[in-house]
Amino acid sequence: TEDEAGEIVTNASVSRRESQPAGALDATPAPGSRLRLSIEADRWGQTNVIDDPLRFYWKGAGTTAVLEIENSTDSILLFKTKTTAPNLYIVRPSMDIIEPKASCEVEVLLVEQRMSGIRSGSEAAAGKFLIQGAPLSAEQRDSVRGSRGAGRASVVAQMTEIWRKVKAEDITALKIRAEIR
Repeated sequence: TEDEAGEIVTNASVSRRESQPAGALDATPAPGSRLRLSIEADRWGQTNVIDDPLRFYWKGAGTTAVLEIENSTDSILLFKTKTTAPNLYIVRPSMDIIEPKASCEVEVLLVEQRMSGIRSGSEAAAGKFLIQGAPLSAEQRDSVRGSRGAGRASVVAQMTEIWRKVKAEDITALKIRAEIR
């Protein structure tokens, strides 16, 4: 279905995995604080809203959640993660490359010192995440790999430069809300 903005809205659950149209992005919640996101086929230029939130079960310092981003396509994928609450979360890696048929775990750390005023279950205060992905050529991937010896800052700078050149119609995105319990 489409929302008012014309964005594709998918219902993310195990039972919908089989019935989703080809090319859909699927998110299947796993037990605990883990959300699996799968890019199942090329569906560039669209934003998908995932109904299931990324849940943080507050346990004090070190509370984390994991996004597992799976690239089920035949394309190399460059992804980056953004949040509406950057002071509340540390995301690692926030940008990376995923080979075809591979996955990457992204750890999201809830920063305890910045929790003041946020109540459990407060959806607005917990923020949202945007996961963006774009196909990457083998030459671009090799260029990034070549800069790895110069350190993480050099790699991030290289990937950021590639992102600047990506056309909007080549980006697929997932919108996920966060929930603190």
